[in-house]
Amino acid sequence: MDVLEAIRKRRTIRAYKTSPVDDKTLDAILEAGRLAPSWGNSQTWRFVVVKDSSVITQIAENAVRPGNRGMNAVKQAPIVIAACAELNKAGYRDGQPATDKGGYWYMFDKFGAR
Repeated sequence: MDVLEAIRKRRTIRAYKTSPVDDKTLDAILEAGRLAPSWGNSQTWRFVVVKDSSVITQIAENAVRPGNRGMNAVKQAPIVIAACAELNKAGYRDGQPATDKGGYWYMFDKFGAR
């Protein structure tokens, strides 16, 4: 599938299957994230995999705004992957911000990759 086809066929998911995600599929997803470009190859992302349904419910109730139609989708998902960033690394050289953007490169690494 080429990029334009992927864009055309993209869709918003508001309901997920409740069946577990097998380890091989999970590993492939995490590997794709690991291979994404980053500013200066800093790779500041950290992925937290959550499979415990009670923790997933807590995430939904604390990270999704009340009234958001996606809350139930998150609560019913068999797995949640939280993408986190290591601060003060992307956009820094020798401990100092390399640009006037400071350490915010982790938020848009695709634009900062060199």
